[in-house]
Amino acid sequence: QNSQQEQQHLHQKLDHNQDHQQELPTLLYEGPFASLTLKLKRISLTSAAIGLIGLPAISLFYGAGSVPASGQIAVIATAGITAVGSTALLGYCFSPYVQRLERLPDDANDPNATKDDDDASNKNLLRITTRDIFARKIETVFDPATDVSPPPSNNSRPFCNFMVKGMPMYVHPELLQDRELRVKLVGEDPEMTEEGEITVEKKKKLEDDDIF
Repeated sequence: QNSQQEQQHLHQKLDHNQDHQQELPTLLYEGPFASLTLKLKRISLTSAAIGLIGLPAISLFYGAGSVPASGQIAVIATAGITAVGSTALLGYCFSPYVQRLERLPDDANDPNATKDDDDASNKNLLRITTRDIFARKIETVFDPATDVSPPPSNNSRPFCNFMVKGMPMYVHPELLQDRELRVKLVGEDPEMTEEGEITVEKKKKLEDDDIF
């Protein structure tokens, strides 16, 4: 009897693990420079804090008496503008960079779901993960069929090749294995061949040129 109970408990545990795995989102894309951009933002925030707090404090403590007040104000203003400006510029450039793109699990087959739940199911919904200017994780859930639009013609962001709900986003098209999804997000890449394959060497060279 104990053996049967243990087997039943084991089967229940396995079924629970399988259901839990099915509920996990499917990773479709991961930005190759995600960790690099995150480190740059953290370094920039640290330098901004030093520029806004550290340098003015040093100027006040060690420059009192030897440096006139107008000179101290000029130093503080210059340090603050430089620190905030560089951080804002970095955030403007890299905030659209997509770190992860996931397909949410479909709960339409949930036997406990009502009709309203079925209509609002996660079928075909994707989730994008980006980082804001303060390096905080931002998750955006969207439908690629209705929430995606091309960037405006006057777009000045170096990293932006599609818009989601009016927000700029950037992915490396050659890393999106799902061709249908790639077309929905960024359109058909002009470097695509008839078989839907991309010239990796040429694309890599262009990306290197854009970075440097």
